[in-house]
Amino acid sequence: MFIVISAGAQTVNVARYLGDRQCAVSLTFDDGMQEHYTLVAPHLDRYGLKGTFGINGKYIGDIDDHYSPRMTWEECRSLAAGGHETCSHTWSHPNLYYTGMDSVIMEIEKNDSAIIKEIGIKPMSFLYPFNAYTAAVKTACEKGRTGSRTYQFALGQRNSGCTLQSVRKWLRDVIDNREWGVAMTHGIYTGWDQWDEPWILWQFFCELAEQQDSVWVDTFSHVQAYVKERDAVHLDVNIVGENIEISPSLGLDSTVFNMPLTLNISGLNKGSNIKVVQGRQVLMAVSRGDYFTVDIDPYGEKVIISYCLGEENNFFD
Repeated sequence: MFIVISAGAQTVNVARYLGDRQCAVSLTFDDGMQEHYTLVAPHLDRYGLKGTFGINGKYIGDIDDHYSPRMTWEECRSLAAGGHETCSHTWSHPNLYYTGMDSVIMEIEKNDSAIIKEIGIKPMSFLYPFNAYTAAVKTACEKGRTGSRTYQFALGQRNSGCTLQSVRKWLRDVIDNREWGVAMTHGIYTGWDQWDEPWILWQFFCELAEQQDSVWVDTFSHVQAYVKERDAVHLDVNIVGENIEISPSLGLDSTVFNMPLTLNISGLNKGSNIKVVQGRQVLMAVSRGDYFTVDIDPYGEKVIISYCLGEENNFFD
C-alpha cells in the first residue's frame, strides 16, 4: 500500500525505498563464521556496503570449531562499530519448526542477553536457522524487532550452485520488479554452501556498489523498518497560501522503527527556489527532473514547503 495524495496541482507520495531508489538489497550472513569478519567485512567496507550478520552466542569465540571457526565477541563488536548489523540467529542453532515454545523463548532470550551484554545493542532482526519457523515462532522471534527473514536468495556455490551469471540475473530481476532482495550467505572456504570461486561474491559486491544510485543496499533491519513505516504512515497534505504543509502520523514504536521516509513531491513551479523545513530543521531536497525528493522524520512535526526569493537551499529545475 502506497500513499498518493493530491493537493491541487501538487502530488505527494511515499517513495517505495529510501532515496527513491528502484529496489533494495540486504546482504545477510549466517552462523557468525570468522570468515565473515576476516574476508566478507573487508570487501563490504571496500565498497561502502553494510551487511547483516546473524550470530549464535553459544559458538562465538570457538575458533577451533570443526564446522567453521567462529568470530570472537571482539570481532562482533568491531563489525557493529563499522556500521554492520549483528542480529540473532538463536543461541544454539536449533530447527525452530520442531522446537517447543519454551525452548524457543530460551533460544531467543539467551542470545539477546549475550548480544546486549557483549556488544551493547539489542539485535533488531532475526534470521531463522534452516529458514524454519511456524506462525507462533515468528511472532515470538519478531517481538520488539523490525522483523525476521522469511525469504532469501541463497548466495553460495557448493549447495546453491551460484555463478556470476545467475547472481547477476537475480539482481536484474530484483531491480526490474522493484523488489527487496534478501541474499543469504554462509561459508566462504568453510561451513555450509561454501565457495569454490569466492571472486564471484566479491565481484557481486563491486557491481552492487556501482549501482547504488538505483539499488539501496542496507542492513536487514533498516530496510525492514523503512518498508513497515512506509506502509503504515499517514500524511495529511494541505495548501496554505503558496505553501504545501505535510503532517505525518505514524503509530509504530519509534524505538524500533526509526528510519526516515522519502517523500516524492511533484507539481511545483519549475525554476523556483524552494525551502523545506520540518520543525526547526531545514531539509535537503533533491531534484529529480519533474519532481523532487526529501527525507522526513515520520514522527516529526509538520513539513512546510515554500517558495523563496534570494535564498539558496533547494532548487527545483
